[in-house]
Amino acid sequence: MSLHDTDISQRLERYLARRAMPRRLEGKPEAQDDELRALVSAVRRFAPAGKLHEWWPKLEDALVDECTTPAWPTEREIRAAAQAVNRDTSGGSAPVFDTHEIMGRRMERGDAVPESFLYGREAVEMIARGLVDEVTMRKYRSAAYFRRKDLYGETEAQRWEDEGKQRHDDAKRIRRERAA
Repeated sequence: MSLHDTDISQRLERYLARRAMPRRLEGKPEAQDDELRALVSAVRRFAPAGKLHEWWPKLEDALVDECTTPAWPTEREIRAAAQAVNRDTSGGSAPVFDTHEIMGRRMERGDAVPESFLYGREAVEMIARGLVDEVTMRKYRSAAYFRRKDLYGETEAQRWEDEGKQRHDDAKRIRRERAA
């Protein structure tokens, strides 16, 4: 779990502690955990990385308007509140599309993504921003490798993977150098 996800989870748990747990979850710790994960995922889709401390209070205010009961919000209520916050903070200007966020959401759903998001600069950016986790990235890389192996043979698949790993290492090094 990325630091961004951990921060969202902690903030959401503090928020939910002030609300009534739905009765359908009482005495069901696994269901409670599943619900919390679903709510964290709903927030993560909209929460801006690096600006959560500014964004979160606005989300809580929007949830006051969105939620009709003192119970935990639903995924739909969180989505509606988060979209309202993002609409308000964008100043009504044209939407800004973040390709990395879009690809992260696609990977979260299991949808296809371009290979450039598996190794190299794009992948490093997604990982650094917490938009994709290690398990998901490994699954995508493995699927791409085996697909290439089926189409072109093991030698070509291994060459592609080795080049990808080198490109990825180079991109990580460049990112570190720029940050220093």
